[in-house]
Amino acid sequence: MQTTTLTNQHGVSITTMTQGATWINWQKPSPHGRQDLILTSEPQVYLNDSSHHGHSIGPTGGRIPLTFQLAGQTVHVPDTGDGYNMHGGPNGFDTVNWEVIVGSDTVTYTHQFPAMIQPGTLSVTIQYRLTDDDAVVITYTATSTAPTLFNPTSHVYFNLGTTNNVDDHQLQINAHQRIATAANKFPEVQNLPVVNTGYDLQQLTPLTSIFDALKNIPERGLDDIYLLDDPRLAATLQCDDTKISISTDRNALVAYTANNWDDALSLIGKTSGDHIGIALEPQYDPRDLAGFTLMPCDTAQYQTIYQLH
Repeated sequence: MQTTTLTNQHGVSITTMTQGATWINWQKPSPHGRQDLILTSEPQVYLNDSSHHGHSIGPTGGRIPLTFQLAGQTVHVPDTGDGYNMHGGPNGFDTVNWEVIVGSDTVTYTHQFPAMIQPGTLSVTIQYRLTDDDAVVITYTATSTAPTLFNPTSHVYFNLGTTNNVDDHQLQINAHQRIATAANKFPEVQNLPVVNTGYDLQQLTPLTSIFDALKNIPERGLDDIYLLDDPRLAATLQCDDTKISISTDRNALVAYTANNWDDALSLIGKTSGDHIGIALEPQYDPRDLAGFTLMPCDTAQYQTIYQLH
């Protein structure tokens, strides 16, 4: 495993790692020293980490069916639990040690994976760029020699404060609908309005009020897919004077608030527990497999921008 740290002219830094093309640290200077913006652990913790914190997720994020039609063929993918395939399955992006190229303001990871229709090869590049205006830009690029699915994301968990939860954070998601899910959280056909519900994040909303509104559901927090009204301003997360906005070129965002966690995950500077962080995962609507089908001779390229204010 090789780690790389990029630092810009303002002293903002990110650290990534070849194992899983993982984003393991994001810090900014503060009057009290270096301030962490994401959950971070020692490098070895990320191996076989079921929380996926910081991992690059792919070739598909979210939950997809175990059997589906792709370019006229029936494809079967492994069950990762509860009757679906999630986060790329047992051979996903997080399971391999990627090749790395380091530039002055970029770190680029490359790897080849089996395409979903065999024989075939999916060639993937994930580039992290730290800009001088304090943005982290992640660009996902892929080509394939056979039809496949490509809907990657980052499973980084944000915690912009000093406490062991995100109760004091405020969140806005630019979406008036979320996707209905079955009891096992698999996405269903129906779209649900968020207005007048505990899922309404159209305005900057304290997460503590969301947790209170959702305290009687099993998750006791967010584990939901929002359909974005304007991906150019997908979400905003704020705690005290630190704010991060997220923009994407895809149409959905998963919000997950580390629900019902215990202290098993070893973190640097914080103690894991319920609502220790929040993952905000841009992706395509996972029900629309055709929307993120990658055909031979085509190139898929998606970008997510995390802007620090």
